[in-house]
Formats: sequence, C-alpha cells, structure tokens
Amino acid sequence: MAKRNDRADEYHKQFAERIIEALKAGTAPWQKPWQPGERVLPHNFASGRDYRGGNAVYLAVQGLDRGYTDPRWGGYRQIEQAGGHVRKGEKGTPIMYVEFYRRVQVRDERGKPVLDGEGRPTYTREKRDRPLTKIQHVFNVEQTEGLKLRPLERATPAWEGHQRVEAVMRNSGVRINHRAGDRAYYNQTEDRVVLPVRSQFPTQDAYSHTALHELGHATGHEKRLNRVTLTHHGGFGSETYAREELRAEISAMMAGEKLGVGHEPRHGTAYVASWVKALENDPREIRAACVDAQRMSDWLVERERERAIEKERPAQEQPGTAAATRPPERLPERPGRDAPGRAAEPPARPAGGDRPRGREVERETVPSR
Repeated sequence: MAKRNDRADEYHKQFAERIIEALKAGTAPWQKPWQPGERVLPHNFASGRDYRGGNAVYLAVQGLDRGYTDPRWGGYRQIEQAGGHVRKGEKGTPIMYVEFYRRVQVRDERGKPVLDGEGRPTYTREKRDRPLTKIQHVFNVEQTEGLKLRPLERATPAWEGHQRVEAVMRNSGVRINHRAGDRAYYNQTEDRVVLPVRSQFPTQDAYSHTALHELGHATGHEKRLNRVTLTHHGGFGSETYAREELRAEISAMMAGEKLGVGHEPRHGTAYVASWVKALENDPREIRAACVDAQRMSDWLVERERERAIEKERPAQEQPGTAAATRPPERLPERPGRDAPGRAAEPPARPAGGDRPRGREVERETVPSR
C-alpha cells in the first residue's frame, strides 16, 4: 500500500510541476486559443472515448509540449493488439484512474463456481471497501508505427457550435441578462449571469466563450453542483477565488471543444501567480481542479443535449410560449457577428447606478471593438 501511495504522490508531484512550468510559460491548454472544431483534448484511439479530468489535461499538456498534432492515445497493449508497436526509445505519459469495483467470481451457497450455459465461470462486480488508485502509461499515436487509423472526425461548423451554446444558455436555468458595459460576471446571490450586449464582442466566438465561462461558475450554485470554491470563496484576490477561476477556465475550454466553439482565453497573467502558488502548496490541487472542471463541463454539455428534446416538443410546449410548462425565460438577443473578449484584470465597478448586488464571481472587462 505504501508503494502504491508513493506512486500516486509522485504522479501528483510530476503533474503539478509540469502544469506550473506551462503556466509560467503561458502554454497551459486553457491559456492558449483554439479554433472552433479543433481537437485538443485527447481521446483513446481504440475506443474513441475521451480521456477525462486530470488525465485529459495532462495528456493535452504533454501533447503540446512534444508537438503532437494527433489527439489520439492508447496503452501499450492496446497498440499491440491493434497491430502496431511503440517506437523504440519512446516514453509513455502516466495517467491515473480509480477503480471503485472489483471483478469477482460468482459462487453458489456451497461455495462452488456458478457456470454459464457453456460451462464457463461467471463474474460480477463488487464494490471495493477502499477505491484502488492505479497508474498506467499511454502513448500518443505519433509515437507508434503500424497502426491503421481512421481519419479524424470532421470539425463541427462554427455556426452549429454557436447554436449549441445558445441551447446551453436557454436550458441552464440561470437568468442571463445583457447590459451595455464592459463587464461579465456571475452573481451567486441572484443566480444570474450578466453579459455585455452582443455588439460589444469582437466575435461570436468571444461571446460564446465568455458565456461558457460564466455559466461554468453558475454550475457551482448550491442547487446544482454545490461547489465549495464558489459557495465559500473569499472574494476577489482570495486563494479560493483564484481556485474557482482555474476551474471555470478549464471547464470553458473543455465545454468549448465539446460544443465546437473552440476556446479563447482572456485572463492573461491575472491569476497565474495565484494558480502557481496553489499548486506549489498542494500538488493534488491541479487534479482536483480538473475533476471539478470536468463535472462543470459535463453539466453544461448535458444542457445542450436537451436541445434535441426541445425540438421534438409541440410548438405550444416550447419554452417562452404561453402554454409552456415552465415560466418563459428571458432569451439573449439573436446572435450576430459581434460578441466580447475578456481582459486580464477585473475593473472597478461602473460609476453611478446599476451596481450589481450580492455575491459575485467577476469576469473581466470586454475590450472595445
């Protein structure tokens, strides 16, 4: 057990050190812009399944660092079973996974194995008393030879990606208001996202990215994921505030890729020092942040899936109609070509009225067009 714990500690230390290097260099995946439809986050070449949470981020960092252009990875045995091999001298990248269940043989009341119709032992899953953490090494397909790979999937058209983000906004249950101004933020007390009007954003992509970031914060509300970094953050400048921003930015990157709108970071260096300090104090923080970010992204993407159900409803049951089964939501304006980027530092509150009330997670200013 001690040896396994040592391996886990070494993994977290190595992961944190690599992310700290990337943050200081400005090359962490969520610090870089990604075009709509561009695949950055990794997936398994054999199953097609996405790697998730910390594994997704760690592999993405390694891929960027080594210059891989293919986001597909796989285990050594998987590669051999698919008819390929890892080139001599190539080094794998560690990923961590947790097993909550174990495979056990089914036995009858006399302790004898229960066989299936063909005389083979049968098995079932049994929950472990303590989850088992395992480390496995995987390789990018560019480290291999002999694999017969299908072409990567074609990118989602940008317009479709923006429609999907609009569906997330409609189905989130979060009040979304548009106001002339240069600030975007989430007000936790009122459970409300405030965005500048669309015409203030330089591109539609920027509008979508900002909306996903702020809705990422909103997932932490106590009636959704009840995330402690949101519900108990100490205000702008606090350690918990910076940790929440880290989660929201990684989540926006994950959701942006999944929905097909890419990613456009605007934080600059505003939180880098705080993020580095948090990882230096606790190497496990980056994995915890990635796990939270994955949950946030999953929650947002699930709202988009409700779009298909919404389309199948009779017209009189559509949201916003008089006969809708829920109160009509205030929908944002119809998307145009314009939309906001996000500057590095949260600005001072605007003079005069319209001072937002309640507990806020603030975004940044929106640059002029």
